[in-house]
Amino acid sequence: MQPQPRIFLGLCAFAAFVQCQQQVTVGKVGSKTFILLEGSKNVDWETSESMCKAKGLQFAALENSRENGLIVMFSSSFIRDVHVCLGGTDKKSEGHWYWVASNKPLAYTNWADHEPQNNTYYNCMMMAPVGDNTKAKWQSNECDNAQCRPLCQSV
Repeated sequence: MQPQPRIFLGLCAFAAFVQCQQQVTVGKVGSKTFILLEGSKNVDWETSESMCKAKGLQFAALENSRENGLIVMFSSSFIRDVHVCLGGTDKKSEGHWYWVASNKPLAYTNWADHEPQNNTYYNCMMMAPVGDNTKAKWQSNECDNAQCRPLCQSV
């Protein structure tokens, strides 16, 4: 199973004129199944949310260390150097982060150092490797500038 995402990405890059997209099941924690939408290019945060909804899924909410650990392990093994869009935002009120799928505030966090940025433009959450550390951490970014892959979850 490990080579599939990489092989598929290569085929998508080769056939860039085709709308390439694959659902890669990352794993399951409790009742949630996490699914990465792979394609030939990164998309912004709002497009990521729309893509999850179009597949009948929700934008991912990592609500505990087990869920976060699964995604960190997957990103370290399979999608190194790829940023993943998560379903967290503080669009409604600066500094008050919540999960868009449930409208619940964040009870668990895995922010990188100096994150989230208290900036009215950095309202969308993504996960990416930080510095020399290959372990991914949460970061805030501009919603229309967060170039990443959508991480969704089962409804």
